[in-house]
Amino acid sequence: MEELVLKESVVLEKTTRAKTLTIAPSVQVSAPKGKNLTLTVDGVHKNIAPGVFSGDVVLAVTEGFGREGGFGPPSADRPMEFTAAICAENGQIIPEKSVLSAVQGGTVKNGEISDVRIVSAGDKLGGLDLTDGSYRLNNISIQLDGYGHEHPLPGGKQRRDRQL
Repeated sequence: MEELVLKESVVLEKTTRAKTLTIAPSVQVSAPKGKNLTLTVDGVHKNIAPGVFSGDVVLAVTEGFGREGGFGPPSADRPMEFTAAICAENGQIIPEKSVLSAVQGGTVKNGEISDVRIVSAGDKLGGLDLTDGSYRLNNISIQLDGYGHEHPLPGGKQRRDRQL
């Protein structure tokens, strides 16, 4: 899709790509209940907000998954949610839970992640969520700026940099 212009609030059912995304003031963009919506522009995670975004724009709809101590206060209708650029379990990449548009370069396959860069200039994105199994990690750079759950800076902002 060349251009996506959102003039009214919308729930996106599936991942959407565009070269230009325009979100009008006061428009809310979300995913269906139980799913997460993540914006990347040229491989960099950004907050979804009114404005114009140009480049390789991806609004990724992924399955939501919880983590104890997750982002923001939980409530009855909003459990703790977590989003990660790469999510894997038992050595297997889980594409439906991964925001792969936030992964720049390299190799991402079952059991191996190498030569990748993950950059976030927004809130609530984790770099890697790897559980159980065996993983070969090589030359991974992760830079996460925004509200998250570790290394708070003044005003609640955080900077989380990792080189693996």
